[in-house]
Amino acid sequence: MKNFLLIITLIFSSYFGFSQSSPDAEYWITYEYTPKKGMTSKFEQAIAEKTKLYNNTQEMSAYTAKLTSGADAENGRYERIMPRRSIDWFLMDNSAQNKFWMDNVDKYVQNGEGPYVFGRIKELSLNFEKPEPQRYMRSLTRVMKNGNQDHFWRYLGRYKQVLAKVRPEIRLGCFLSRFWREC
Repeated sequence: MKNFLLIITLIFSSYFGFSQSSPDAEYWITYEYTPKKGMTSKFEQAIAEKTKLYNNTQEMSAYTAKLTSGADAENGRYERIMPRRSIDWFLMDNSAQNKFWMDNVDKYVQNGEGPYVFGRIKELSLNFEKPEPQRYMRSLTRVMKNGNQDHFWRYLGRYKQVLAKVRPEIRLGCFLSRFWREC
């Protein structure tokens, strides 16, 4: 597990230093899907076909992963991740992709949620410049209330420094979102 990927996701209920229109920001968009019962293989085939047709360049890459642990894993939940998007991506015409999704993939989806938009905090990420997916990923989510988060940010900075020394091969990505679904 020396190439293990660790992602820390920070969720805030208030706006905190994350500009959604920063030209240098790196956005990650995720969706969560549950296929209809008995349609998992058709769902996977349709996703693979869409990925092959529309998400075959680094700028348009998309990865779909089956959740293997946690409460959502029991429901056969999938997460679709579209990494490293710029603000220009939101302005693109994606009507052909959207039509393909609605005609070929959506009919196999029982429940879908998203998009969830995250901004990567580059200063707190480690070995995260390569755009390659990992076989396994561990995701930790922290929900913070309004108020003084200085101690938490200091902790994350020190955590990154310690990881850089004791596990220099590890990949750490730190993301911030101000949007979160109701639990």
